[in-house]
Amino acid sequence: MDYSFPGNFRELKNLVYKAVLEIRFGRIKDFALHEGKNTSSFEKALELLLDAVPEEELPNLLERVELYLIKKLLERYSGNKSKVASLLGISRNTLETRLKNLK
Repeated sequence: MDYSFPGNFRELKNLVYKAVLEIRFGRIKDFALHEGKNTSSFEKALELLLDAVPEEELPNLLERVELYLIKKLLERYSGNKSKVASLLGISRNTLETRLKNLK
């Protein structure tokens, strides 16, 4: 109630979105209004992911994220492995090897 919202409506809107995401992942708690101003949306998304993953699933998290990312990019680019490999900064052979090892 005491926060002045220097970002006006846009900041308030983003705060509401953040609150909805917090609830969506089963975490209803107080959070600082100006928390993480220097944090990118990518880092915020990773923080939400990390908070949502149970500790016992952490050992497989990297493999699951990598496989998910590769699959989503392949869907987005209609299975074009060369394009996806290029976007990820790896060779097509490396992409295919990772796909085999991750499945």
